[in-house]
Amino acid sequence: FLLWVFGCLGLYFLKIPPHLFLSLQYFFLSFKTSQLNWAQLFQTWLNHGYFLISFAGTLIVLMGTGNRLLHLMGAWMVNQVEKWVWSLALGWLFWGLLAMGFAIERLFYPRFLMGLGLLSLFIFLMADRKESVTRCWPFAGNSGLPFLWKIAAALIALLSLANLLVPEMSWDAMTYQLILPKFYFLNHGFYPAQGMVPAHYPSLGQMFFSWGLLWGNDSLARSFCFLAHAGTALALVALGTRLENPKAGWFAGMFYWAFPYLNIFSTRGYVDLFVSFYAVLGLVSLSLFAVGSAGDSTYSKRKET
Repeated sequence: FLLWVFGCLGLYFLKIPPHLFLSLQYFFLSFKTSQLNWAQLFQTWLNHGYFLISFAGTLIVLMGTGNRLLHLMGAWMVNQVEKWVWSLALGWLFWGLLAMGFAIERLFYPRFLMGLGLLSLFIFLMADRKESVTRCWPFAGNSGLPFLWKIAAALIALLSLANLLVPEMSWDAMTYQLILPKFYFLNHGFYPAQGMVPAHYPSLGQMFFSWGLLWGNDSLARSFCFLAHAGTALALVALGTRLENPKAGWFAGMFYWAFPYLNIFSTRGYVDLFVSFYAVLGLVSLSLFAVGSAGDSTYSKRKET
């Protein structure tokens, strides 16, 4: 795994020779090619800070909503990773369906949605500030993974997060997956854009994006793809906790997380990553049902005996 990850990085730097000072200048200027200017540097990182704050606030709302729904359902989770995955899925589902409902009723006003999100954030922080923040972190305790594996995963996560700040280059995202919610905002409801076949029907995945498009640019919206990619990897980890050796789930999640093709798309506006996330959660649900059924059968046989 380590040879694979660092081999991919080596191939990347072989094809794009690194120029240390120039690369750092581009990174600190958000990949802009202009000359180094302290005013521009300050403005760029002010925008980055705004993105990170909006990302953290949105994640607190999503995780808090999903966590409340888990409690209402009386669902039982094995560990912190599984709880995080299901909280994220239910939070997305709730807010996505809410946005879709507003769009159907022609109430899709950006200021109204922003106020609703900020009100929810205020409620969660006032109810329990510490828990609202800590539930956004999916790990608890020692996973048992080798230290170098964790370093490789962290490096890929850092590169992916940096890529979120790059302007959108994906044709699908620029033509309908991110642009449609913007049309919906302008028209306060669903808008049939002519000449774009996927635009003639609303998509729940596009409604997920709408909550990230409220805050000025599409970086936050595309970060949801990053979360969907990470959530799918952690859903594989959750599935692995049902196996005899839980490390199998961690290894499966790590390989999925570091797969180059998927990782590139995890920072683009692709609805397909949400489909993968919920599909893997379906496998987790089937495993829970199978384990529960086997447990009930074993209990019945013991009771008869």
